[in-house]
Amino acid sequence: MKHTFLVILMIFQSTVAYSQASDGLADRSSETSFALVGRDLSFGFVNMSQSDEFTADGPSFGLGIAAKIGSVQNLPLYLEWNSTLLRGTDRSSNTMHQGINPFVIAAGSAPVGTIDLMTSVDASGAFADATTQITDSTSDTVTIITSAFSPSAPETAVSQFALSQTVSGGAFAALSTNGEAGLAAAYGTIFDDTGFVFLGAGDEGGAAIRSSVTESVQYTNHSLLLSTGFPIDDHWTFTPKIGPMYRSFDRTSKSYTVVDINEGFELAPAVPDITLAERISLDSTYFGVTLGATLTGKIQDDWLFSIGADAGIARFEAKADSFENVTIANTNTRIPGRRLTSDGTSGTGRISAGLTHVRPGGAVISLGAFVDFMSDVPYVATDTIAEPAVVVDGATVSIVGTGATYRTRAIREKELISSGIAFSFVMFF
Repeated sequence: MKHTFLVILMIFQSTVAYSQASDGLADRSSETSFALVGRDLSFGFVNMSQSDEFTADGPSFGLGIAAKIGSVQNLPLYLEWNSTLLRGTDRSSNTMHQGINPFVIAAGSAPVGTIDLMTSVDASGAFADATTQITDSTSDTVTIITSAFSPSAPETAVSQFALSQTVSGGAFAALSTNGEAGLAAAYGTIFDDTGFVFLGAGDEGGAAIRSSVTESVQYTNHSLLLSTGFPIDDHWTFTPKIGPMYRSFDRTSKSYTVVDINEGFELAPAVPDITLAERISLDSTYFGVTLGATLTGKIQDDWLFSIGADAGIARFEAKADSFENVTIANTNTRIPGRRLTSDGTSGTGRISAGLTHVRPGGAVISLGAFVDFMSDVPYVATDTIAEPAVVVDGATVSIVGTGATYRTRAIREKELISSGIAFSFVMFF
């Protein structure tokens, strides 16, 4: 599995670093009721995972800004804006080859129709028959009947296919026989804008079924925090924070299944690949509030150590759209899915620790680590209702499509956990 991620992660420096960076800076910021204090830039590494749905890790980059907006009992009051953006891509692929058992590939539902395949090999040669019939969603009907035979002799192999279209779909059949090698295979497909079923039977040396999945994730987090620092003693300061937050979590899943039928011999006419593509898009947004605190202490004159924690709650809304697309010999049929919606409440939490160095002139350099938790993050679950019923009667293999639903989808929730480290540099205005 290959992971490629572009991450923009905000890990904003504690306001204590601003207030304790230099006495001169604190004196200047207290002269006015509003003053921009500084901006933060950070780089690092982050890992995100949502149970078995996806795992994302990669570089991080952060940006933020803070301003002094007043004071409370002679303590400076700060307003911090910070933001998070994560974009990731996760790819996986798999290849399998046809065996001697029938195999089926289906979309969420079955179109109305039938597929009947027959293969046999004996001393006289290799036989294959296919009959495919569909009555599509507009009541348009087509039928394909095709047969092939290869005697048990050199250079007698046969490879052939047929495609017939209807108003909203079509039927496809392909045969491959090789009497010299003793191999025979048959394939049939029916499809329209309600569903797709593919059936393969026999053995022709191994058709390749290649599948791939690409997951694209985008995560954003914006918060506006009000904070102030309460000195505990000469070394330690307690800084509470509170403010609104906005988050979004978007995920797009693209999957492709390609059936590459082996024509059976080198000079055979090419049989078109059969491709079933599926796309699921999920968009969710969160509005809520977060409350946290940081404890910062001087371990040396120019070194600070801090630990922090925060928790929040947010209301989310999620929507998902999906479709499937069948491609055979440049013929494309789109199978739309049902739009899904969901809403709920998600809890958030974060634990962080950092080591900060205040350089001469007031510049702040920090190395921090964190673990972030978010409950009830939506994802699209696929539930299998039934499998296509394959009937085997001697040398004949059949499927009857009645419009039955094989799979359904629903929005459910799982926790999302992030962790990482970051190198941060704070620049004062």
